[in-house]
Amino acid sequence: MSFLTVAYSDVPAVTGLLYGVGPVVLEAVLRIGRRTLHHPALVSFAVAAFVAIYFLSVPFPLVVAAAALAGFLLHRWYPDVFRSGGHGSASDEDTEDDVPGRRPSLFRAVRLVGTFALLWVLWRGGEDVLVDEALFFTGAAFVTFGGRIRC
Repeated sequence: MSFLTVAYSDVPAVTGLLYGVGPVVLEAVLRIGRRTLHHPALVSFAVAAFVAIYFLSVPFPLVVAAAALAGFLLHRWYPDVFRSGGHGSASDEDTEDDVPGRRPSLFRAVRLVGTFALLWVLWRGGEDVLVDEALFFTGAAFVTFGGRIRC
């Protein structure tokens, strides 16, 4: 994927594929964050890293080095910040939805789709070719998986 991004990011088909990966990555980041950022100091590390990379254009290796140093110093003075609550320390929502073989709750699915739709409209606007493509492929998915669409 990195090669595609660097070598062919100007090709519309590749650009479209990369747009589809964004929500998946976002969901993974949110899930990892909910499980690991259990202390305000750790949340501040994550926010500072995001601000440094996204807004200040600080090189990623420098951000990692700074976080490692800050983490080392914080662990030296406040080791409890990094203690894990154990394997089962996820929130009730995660515990319910992350059981292998069990489907996520309908509420969670609706919330994720609603959040994505709101962000999509705010970011891209309603009159965009990607919105048209999303609606087309959503309709195709409904037909493919046995749903019915009334035109």
